[in-house]
Amino acid sequence: MGRVTARDTLNRMGIMERITTWNRKHVLLADALYAVIIPIFFTLMAGTNDSNPGIIAYFDHTVMAFWSFVLMVPVAMRRWKPQMATLLFAGLVVVQLAFGPSMVYADLMAPWMLYSAIVYADPRNSKAFIVLAVAIGALASPVIIWSADAGPILNQGVPFDGLSPLETCSGTYIYGLSGDCATTITTSSVAIFIFIAVYLFAAIIVAYWQRARRITVSMMHERNDALQAKEDEERHIAALAERARIAREIHDNVGHQLTRASLQAEALRVVHADEPGVAADFADVKRTVDEALQLVRTSVHALNDNAVDLSVQLERIVEGTRSDGGPQIELEVMAEHAPANVANCFAAVLREALSNTMRHACAQTVTVRCMEHPSFYQLIVTDDGVGEVQASGRGTAEGMGLAAMRRRLEGLVLGAGGRRVFATVPKQQGDEGR
Repeated sequence: MGRVTARDTLNRMGIMERITTWNRKHVLLADALYAVIIPIFFTLMAGTNDSNPGIIAYFDHTVMAFWSFVLMVPVAMRRWKPQMATLLFAGLVVVQLAFGPSMVYADLMAPWMLYSAIVYADPRNSKAFIVLAVAIGALASPVIIWSADAGPILNQGVPFDGLSPLETCSGTYIYGLSGDCATTITTSSVAIFIFIAVYLFAAIIVAYWQRARRITVSMMHERNDALQAKEDEERHIAALAERARIAREIHDNVGHQLTRASLQAEALRVVHADEPGVAADFADVKRTVDEALQLVRTSVHALNDNAVDLSVQLERIVEGTRSDGGPQIELEVMAEHAPANVANCFAAVLREALSNTMRHACAQTVTVRCMEHPSFYQLIVTDDGVGEVQASGRGTAEGMGLAAMRRRLEGLVLGAGGRRVFATVPKQQGDEGR
C-alpha cells in the first residue's frame, strides 16, 4: 500500500479543488493574500538579527522588512495587471539596489514575476521582459558583491552589526581598488550572475511550458464548444427532419384513409337515402370522420410548422449557392423563430434573389440579413454588382423569378449600382410579443 500524502487526503475531501477554483476566480484577492503572507514568513524566518549591506549603507532588519513588503505590492497584481506589475517590480528593484539593501528575501520573487509576465501578459512582450530580467540580474550581481566585499560608501570599511568588508577590499574607499579585490569582486559577480541566470532560465522554461499548456487547453475548450454546437445543430436538424417525416406519414397515410372513410360514409348515406334511420347513422359516422380528419390536419400542420427552421433553411440555401469562383456570401440571421409560411416564403425569395445575382449581377459580395422586429419579419439581400434590373415599368417585361417574388410578398426595391431585395412580412396578431 502506497504512502498517503496530505495532498491526497485534501483531494479526496474536495478541498484542493475548491481552493483551486477560488484562486482562479479571485486572482487579485488570492495574490494579495500571498503578498501579505510571504513577507511575514520571510520576516519571522530572518528574525531581528538580519542585516544586509547596500551601496550606500548597512541596513537593519526593519529596513529589510520594509523593502520586502514594498516589493510585494506588484506581486499582488501579477495576474490582475501582469505587465504593469512586472514593470513596477523591476523599477522597485532598481531603486532598492541604488538606495536600499543590496538584497532582500522578496528579491527571490523576481523569477515568479517574470513567469507571470510570460504566462499572463501579452506574448509579444515576453522577449522584452526576459531581456529586462537579465539586465537587472547583470546589474544586481556586482552591486551585491561590491556592497558585501568592499562595504557601503558611508561606512568606509567600518563593521556594522557583525558585518564587515572583505579583508582584501577593506581599504578600497581609502587607497583605491586593489588588484586582488578587483579579481575577487569580478569572479564573485560572475558566479552570482550565473546563479541568477540559471534561476531565471528555469522560470522561463516553466513559463513557456505553462503558456503553451494554457493555449492548448483553451483551444481544446474552443474545439469542444464548436463540436458541441455542431452536434446540437445536427441533432436539431435531425429532429426537424423527423418531425417533417412524421407529418408526411400522417398526411399520406392516416389523412388519406380518413378521407376515404368520409367518402365511403357519404356514399352509403346516399345509397340508403330511403332508409332515414340508416342514412342518419351514416351521416353521424361521416361527421365524426370529418372531425377526426380536421384534427389530424391541424396536428400535421402544427408538426410541420415546428419542423421548419428559418435559420437552417437560409443556411442551406447559402451553402448550396456558394462556389469557389462565385461572390462571397455573408449571412446574418437575427430571428429566433418564424412561422412556417414566413420561413418558406423567405427561403423561396432568397433562392430566387441569389439565382438572379449569380446570373446577372457580376457581384463580388452578397449580404443576406434576416431580422425579426416587434411587429414584422424582414429579409434584405444586397449585392455590389453592376447589373441593372428594372423592377417594374411600362413596356418592360418582368422576369418570371421577379414576378414570383412579387406574388409572394411586396417590398421589392431594385436599383442601379447593385441590387437590393427588401422583403417585409407583418406578424400575425398575437405574435408581436414573441
